[in-house]
Amino acid sequence: MNQLALWPAASPSAGLQRPTRPTLLIVDDEPLLAEYMGSIGEDAGWAVEIATSAAEFEAKLKSLRPDAVALDLAMPGRDGVELLRHLKSRGFAGRLIIVSACDRPIVETSANLAREHGLNVIGYIGKPIPAETFALLLGQPTLEDGAQSQQ
Repeated sequence: MNQLALWPAASPSAGLQRPTRPTLLIVDDEPLLAEYMGSIGEDAGWAVEIATSAAEFEAKLKSLRPDAVALDLAMPGRDGVELLRHLKSRGFAGRLIIVSACDRPIVETSANLAREHGLNVIGYIGKPIPAETFALLLGQPTLEDGAQSQQ
C-alpha cells in the first residue's frame, strides 16, 4: 500500500505540510540524546522532529501536531508537569513516552498524573536510554497515528 495515500499533505490553506510518515516529536535539552532517540524513531518508521527547549517544544507542538511525543521531564525553565499540562491544553491525543533521569517514583507519579488527565502515556524510560527499550515503547506507526496530525 502506498504510504503517501495514507497520510496526504494538508491543503495549502491549512498552512501545514504533512510528512509521508507519522511524526514523533522528541523533547530533550540534550541534543546528542535527542538525536540518538531520533535515529531510533526513524529506523522504526517515524518522521522525527526535535525540540531542545520548552519554547521550541511549544512552537513545534502547535505547528506539527505530532502523532507521538517523547518528553524529557527535566527541561530547563519549565518542569515536566508544566509540559504535560501544556500537552493536555493543546488537546494532544497521540502517544506519549516520558523520558527522565529522575528517580523512578517521580517518573511513575508523573506518568500517572498524565494518564489521569487523559494523556495516552504508553510508557516511561530512564536515562541512559537503552535503544531496544525505546524502540519497543515507540513501536511502529499505525494508521491511527496519522489521524492525530490531520485533525
